[in-house]
Amino acid sequence: MKKRLFCILLCLVMSFSLICIVSAGSADDSDFMTFKAYGVYKTAAPLDAVPATYEAWVRIPESRTGPSHIILGNDLSNCYNSFQFHITENGAPMIKFVNKVPNGVLSTRSYTFSNSAANTGKWVHVAITADTANQTISCYINGELSESKAFPFVPQVSPLPLVLGGDNRSGNTSFFKGQLRSTTIFSDVRTPAEIAADMAAVNIGDENLMAHYDLTAATFGNDIGDAAGNYDMKYINYWFDTVTPVTEYAYSMAIIGDQQIISISYPDKLHCIYDWILANKQAKNIEYVMALGDITNERDNATEWARVQAQFQRLSGKIPFAVCRGNHDYSAPYNTYLNFAGYTSDIVGNYDGRLEDMYKLIKIGKTDYLIMSLDYGASDGALAWACDVVERYPNHKVIVITHSYMADDGTTTDAHDPVAPSTNSGYNNGDDMWEKFVRKYENIVLVLSGHIDSDEIRATKAVGDHGNIVTQMLINPQGIDPYTPTGMVCMLYFNEDGNVVTTDYYSTIRNQYFNIGATRYTMYLGERSGDCNGDGTVTVADAVAAISAMLGKAEYKNADVNGDGKVTVSDVLSIIKDAAKGV
Repeated sequence: MKKRLFCILLCLVMSFSLICIVSAGSADDSDFMTFKAYGVYKTAAPLDAVPATYEAWVRIPESRTGPSHIILGNDLSNCYNSFQFHITENGAPMIKFVNKVPNGVLSTRSYTFSNSAANTGKWVHVAITADTANQTISCYINGELSESKAFPFVPQVSPLPLVLGGDNRSGNTSFFKGQLRSTTIFSDVRTPAEIAADMAAVNIGDENLMAHYDLTAATFGNDIGDAAGNYDMKYINYWFDTVTPVTEYAYSMAIIGDQQIISISYPDKLHCIYDWILANKQAKNIEYVMALGDITNERDNATEWARVQAQFQRLSGKIPFAVCRGNHDYSAPYNTYLNFAGYTSDIVGNYDGRLEDMYKLIKIGKTDYLIMSLDYGASDGALAWACDVVERYPNHKVIVITHSYMADDGTTTDAHDPVAPSTNSGYNNGDDMWEKFVRKYENIVLVLSGHIDSDEIRATKAVGDHGNIVTQMLINPQGIDPYTPTGMVCMLYFNEDGNVVTTDYYSTIRNQYFNIGATRYTMYLGERSGDCNGDGTVTVADAVAAISAMLGKAEYKNADVNGDGKVTVSDVLSIIKDAAKGV
């Protein structure tokens, strides 16, 4: 009887050990995972703290060159607090930290361990410890200390999700290009003995374990659990062959984000964008085309400009179009190669006799539109001119296109955003354009911009001076294009009155839809803040509706007047005030 109890107890102990100890590596040479650009693994929530130890089992061919291999990261174009744990193109382990301090200035630190080769063609255990207390950052290869460096830096917690085998940058083109068996992060600075132990097995009962991803049995495309139970990875598929088509619309507009990568790196594919637009003009009733700048990459390359001009000329006489100048489009060739009748003949007016700031008028269905194209970082003079133009057309719905206006976080750009106009040969940033122009006019319904790349068709709403809601959109696929050309076109499908718009994002080269969870939605143009019932005015009925929303009994999209994400007494009082004024 005692022997039987002993055997049962032994089995329980062994089972408990299997639960608490997870293999960090496998002897089976086929047990690993490789990553691809057409999907990404992300956590549902950001990390609660910055890891102090980063570990991974990797295998990278000795001859491998090219882009770096990101094992774990939450970077997004250096716009937020973030880190990247990766292997450089030369096979050196590296970690990069970005802190965004309160005034918006970015502080970046990269630590590359050049004497610690991970590209041996064999399985290598890499560990990096970031010791802020002792201001030392160290790299371990196969459990042995390889290098240490001074570390006078305190990384800050990121608001972004953690990504496995890549980071948050557009298109996941920096995905891990070697083989990955496991990766682990700890909140403490691991000792050499602990790192050596982690090589064999990770104790999931360790109180400092933040996450452990065992990839020995993982399949790309399936979700991956965190053995620590904290930060499971959700697989997000980027590309779809078919989606439910948009059918309830009267007409559409085709928007071309920054095409610079295709223009210079894949010139034989540039025509695909315009082929598709022309081929679908009738089927999708495409009434207008807009290009959001950076139509070229090398600024004054005559061959590239001629190539781009030829594609726009194909639209001439078939679909009206408007273009805005990006920072990669030098002014002289812009005014030369776009100065052909098929583009200039319907320009109603421009600023200073040039094409950078101009407007066109068009009636589509029941709606009169004013299409305003503003230069990259438009000058004060151009914005004053734009104000005068819009004031002369109070009954037109105004769509503004400009290259740099909105950042990926949904805010208008400022001097601290990447390649801000005010610090890069332009004048006014998005913040300035909003204050000096956009917010002043209730008939400005839509602002479209590119410049900062994004996996999403990002849309936000801002309340203008007259209680009107301006929809602002960021459309820029250039981050998707470096690894493989896509030829993205953003479609805006309008209802007959032009106030309901549904979006789509289509690759004219891959013939697939991209990231539909973040690029397919319906929005409403020309709304009024506080107009809960959507009748175009703010009345006592809207105040009653807002009270219901405040009490959680109903939802009204325009009840949150101050835009703080909730409906409060302040919002209700604001609506009552507007109702009394008869807004």
